[in-house]
Amino acid sequence: TSYPFTGLIVCGTCGKHYRRKTTASGVIWVCTTYNTYGKKACASKAIPEGTLYELTANIPLGDLTAIRAENGNTLVFCFKDGTQAVKRWKDRSRAESWTDEMKERARQLRMAQIAKK
Repeated sequence: TSYPFTGLIVCGTCGKHYRRKTTASGVIWVCTTYNTYGKKACASKAIPEGTLYELTANIPLGDLTAIRAENGNTLVFCFKDGTQAVKRWKDRSRAESWTDEMKERARQLRMAQIAKK
């Protein structure tokens, strides 16, 4: 399956492409090196898909040659005409990343721990 960002996002740390990944807290885009070999191989950061849509809302994706993911929550949009635009995002709080299912599971685990005492 192809997505709007497939093949566009390049890791500014190792140069590999990002891939789409579904996690318990939602869909993210992650460097393939980081995803395969871990943080020691590439210390890049995952980008929530919702954040990508927000940052690209006013950018025609057809005008892009690449989106370079840099450190510091920074994306560099590289356009076909040679120009670049830089956008940054803020991380979600940890509380916002929990789904209702994750909250219920944590509650059940805590209740089981209390019951054992």
